[in-house]
Amino acid sequence: MNHPHHSPRLQSAARVFGQIAAILVAFPCLMSAQTTAPVPAQGTSAKDTTGEPVYVLNAFTVTGSIKPESRLNSPLAITTIDRAKIETMAPRSIDELMKVIPGLYIESSGGEANNALAVRGIGAGSGFKYAVILEDGLPVVSEADTSFTTADNYTRVSTWIANVEGLRGGSSGVFTSNAPLATINFIGRQGAQTPDGEYKLEFGDYGLIRNDAWVSGPVNAQTTYALGGFYRVDDGLRSPGYKADKGGQLTLALNHQFKDDKGYFKITGKALNDRTAFMLPIPLTGTTADPKTIPGGPDLHTGATGSPDVRFFSFPNSPIGAINHDIADGIQVDLKYIGSELHVKLSDQLALENRNRFSSVNKSWNSNPFSTATSLQSIANSLATSGNVPASTWAAALGSDGNYRFRLTAPGQAGAVVAADATAAAALNGNGLGDLMNHWKSEAIFRDFQDDLRLIASLNDGKTTALAGLYMKTDEETRLWQWQTMLVDVSSSYRRLDLSYVDATTGQVIGQYTYNGAKQVGTTYRHGTANIDEVTPYFDLTHTQGPLILDAGARFLNFKYRGSYETARTYDLNSYAQTTANPYPALLNAQFGSGNYNNTNAAEHKVAYTVGANYTFSQNQALFARYSSGSRLSNSDIIIQASTNKNVGNVVPAHIESLTQYEFGYKYGGQHLAAFLTFFYARQRDVPNTGFQLVNGTPVPVSFTTGLNNVGVELDTTWNPVRHLSIDVRGTVQQPKIVTPGLVNIAGTLTSLDGLNPTRTPKVYGSVTGTYTFDETSIGRPAVNLGIAYTGSRPTNQNANPNAIPLSAFTEVTAGFSLAFHHSLTFRLEVSNLLDSAGLTEGDPRAPSGNAGAYFNARPILPRSIVSSLTYSF
Repeated sequence: MNHPHHSPRLQSAARVFGQIAAILVAFPCLMSAQTTAPVPAQGTSAKDTTGEPVYVLNAFTVTGSIKPESRLNSPLAITTIDRAKIETMAPRSIDELMKVIPGLYIESSGGEANNALAVRGIGAGSGFKYAVILEDGLPVVSEADTSFTTADNYTRVSTWIANVEGLRGGSSGVFTSNAPLATINFIGRQGAQTPDGEYKLEFGDYGLIRNDAWVSGPVNAQTTYALGGFYRVDDGLRSPGYKADKGGQLTLALNHQFKDDKGYFKITGKALNDRTAFMLPIPLTGTTADPKTIPGGPDLHTGATGSPDVRFFSFPNSPIGAINHDIADGIQVDLKYIGSELHVKLSDQLALENRNRFSSVNKSWNSNPFSTATSLQSIANSLATSGNVPASTWAAALGSDGNYRFRLTAPGQAGAVVAADATAAAALNGNGLGDLMNHWKSEAIFRDFQDDLRLIASLNDGKTTALAGLYMKTDEETRLWQWQTMLVDVSSSYRRLDLSYVDATTGQVIGQYTYNGAKQVGTTYRHGTANIDEVTPYFDLTHTQGPLILDAGARFLNFKYRGSYETARTYDLNSYAQTTANPYPALLNAQFGSGNYNNTNAAEHKVAYTVGANYTFSQNQALFARYSSGSRLSNSDIIIQASTNKNVGNVVPAHIESLTQYEFGYKYGGQHLAAFLTFFYARQRDVPNTGFQLVNGTPVPVSFTTGLNNVGVELDTTWNPVRHLSIDVRGTVQQPKIVTPGLVNIAGTLTSLDGLNPTRTPKVYGSVTGTYTFDETSIGRPAVNLGIAYTGSRPTNQNANPNAIPLSAFTEVTAGFSLAFHHSLTFRLEVSNLLDSAGLTEGDPRAPSGNAGAYFNARPILPRSIVSSLTYSF
C-alpha cells in the first residue's frame, strides 16, 4: 500500500533546491582550476571510488571477539557499515542506519529516539529489550531498555561515527550483559599523528539546519586527540507547529601510546544535550491495510501528534508543587559520560585490558498518546454517566433522546465558544470527533558506573587465545511519572476543549467538567528509586587448527536489586486550585504520592554460553556454525512498580526469559561479489503471561509462560557487476510462530494464539541499494544512488484480536546525488521516501482492540524529506 502524496512542505523543499542550485552554480566556477583528486578522509569506504571490486571479507572487526578478526575467519554473523556507506544513506537517525543490518527489524517511525527493535523475529514492540548499543565497546548506560528509555536515546548520527558493527546472535550474550540476541557497536573517531578532520553543513526541507564537525591530530609523538560535535535544529519530519528537534553533542578521545609497543591508554568523553519529538500513532480512518486521513483530521503523511495548543499543561499547585509540562521537550536527554580504556602488554603472551565509563543522565519523556477518536456526543455522554461525579449531577442536561446537552469552549482561545451545542459539535472540523488524549511526563535520572576487566593470554604458539573477564556495574535510577488526560478535537492542529453541560430545557450552563482542557488531572503517579548491582565473570576461548577456528565462551550473570517506591493516594485538587466554590470534576480523584515508601529487593542469576566454529576452505570462502544460549534478566521495573504494587521486602522475580539460537552461514568474497548468507533458528521461552486453560471443558484462570520459534535466513551481499557500479542487497526472510499453552479472552471468546505470527513482525524485509560513480570530470567526480526498501505485512494488536486486519506491506524509495569536488569538498543531496509512500509501522499498542473500526490509531512511516549537505575534509 503506497500512496503518492503532494507534501505540504513544497515551499520549504523549493528553498532547499534553491540552496542546492546556488551551490552547484558557484562551486564549479570556484573549483574548475583544481585538477588533483582529494586524499580520502579518515573512515572512508574500503570500496574504491572507481567501483572496482575491493569489497572483501578480510576487513577486521572487534565486536564479540577476543581480538580483531576478519569477517571471513570469524564464526559470527556480523555486518559492517563504513563511513562512506553512512554518508550515502544519510540516515535521519541511528535506527534508520541500523536497518541495513540483516536480522534487525527496526521501526524508526517514532523519530530519532525511543524506537523499537526486533532481532530475528523476537521483541517487536519491546524497545531494545534483547539487544545493546555500544559506543567504543561499552554501553552508554548499562541498562539498554527500561520504561520510556531505550538504548537509542543516547546515540545520535554524526560525523564522529567512523564505522558500525552489527552482531546478531553468536557471542553477543557472552561479551555483553542482557544482550542475548544482538550487539551494535558504534566506533568513534580516533586521533592520528597526521592532522585530519571534517566540517559538514546540512539543510533539510523540514527546517533542518545542522553543523557537524570533527578534528584530530597529535599532542606529541605518543599522544593524539580527536574532538567532535554537532548542533542541529529542525521543525520535525511531522511538524507539530513548533521546533521539534533541537540540541547538540560534544565528543572527545585522547589516546596515549606506551613506548616499545607496550599498549595504550585512552580517555573518552561525551556530552549530549538534545530534545527530539516522539511521534506516536495518530487518529486515522479506513483500515490498517488501507489507512486514510480523517476529514479535517491529521494528515496521513504529515500529521503530527502535537500542536501549539496542546503543547503545555500547567497547574499552579499540587501535592508535588507546581506542574509545568511542555510536550515540546519531547525525549529530552542531558547526558554526560567519561571513561577510559587501558591495554597493557604484560609479556609476549599476556595482556591486560580494562574499559570503564561513568554516565550521568537526566532525561524526560514527554508526549501525548491518543485514545480513540470518538464522537464528541459520545464523550459527553460517557463523562456524564461514568465520570468523577454521580450522573445525577448532570440530570438536567439529559435530553429526551437520551443524549446529554453540552457546549465546547477553547481554553487556548481565551475561552471562545467553538460549539454552542451538540449540533454544532457534531459538525466541528467536519468530523465532530474528539479524543481523550494523554499528556505524559516521565522523568528519570540515571547514575551509572561500569567496568570491564579482561586478561588475555596467547597460548600454543599463538594458536589458542584465552580470555578471562570480570564485568561490574552499579546503576541507580530515580523515576517520577505524572500524567493527565486531555479532551481535544480531531483536527490538523489539535485544540484543547472545555466541556460544560447545559440544561436541556433552558440552555443554561449547569457546570464545567474539564479544567483547561484536562478531563482528568493526575491519572497516573509513580515515584521511586532502584539500584542494580552486577558482578559478572565471563570467559572465552578461541583455537585455530589450520583452516578451522573453534570458539567457546560463557558469562555468569549476577544481578542484585534494591530500592523503594512511593505508594499513591487520591486527592481533590479543587482545594489546591482554589476552585472549591465551583469544583471541577476533572480535579477529583487525582493520583499523587502518599509520602509513604515501601522498600524492596531481589536477586537474579543466569548463565549465558556459546560455542562456534569457522572453516575456511579456500582463500575467499568459509562456513561457520554456532549455538548460543542466553537470558534476559529484569530491569529497574522490578523495583519501581505501579503505585498499587503490594510488594514489600524480597521480590520473587518472574520467570527469566531464555533465548536459544542455532546459526549456520556461508561466506564468499570474490572478485566482483561478496556474500554472507546466514541460516538461523531462534527460540524464546519463559515469557510470563496470564489467561485461561480448559480443565474438563471449563476455563480456569491461570498464569503460564509463552515463547516463540523462528526459522529464517539473512542475506548480506555486495555485487560490483560492472566498473563504477556497486549493488548492496541486504534482507531477511523468516517464519516466526508464537508458542503458548494458554488461551486469551477476546471479546468473550477464548482464543489460542499458538502458531500465529507475532505482532508487528514481518516475514520478509530488506533493501536493495545501487551506487554508480561516474568518471572524473573537470570539476570533480559525481555519483548517484538509488535504494528500495521493502517491509512485509504484519499483524496488528495480537492479544486484542488475532484476526484483525493486518498492517499492509509497504515500499520506500531513496535517491541521492553527490559531487566530490576537487579541493576536498563534497556536495550531497539525499531524498528519503522519494515517492512519499504511506505505510504503517504499528497499530496502537494502547488501544483495547486490534480491529480497525470507523477510526483507529496507527503510526505512519516518515514522510518524504530532502537533505542537502556540503562537506569539507582536511
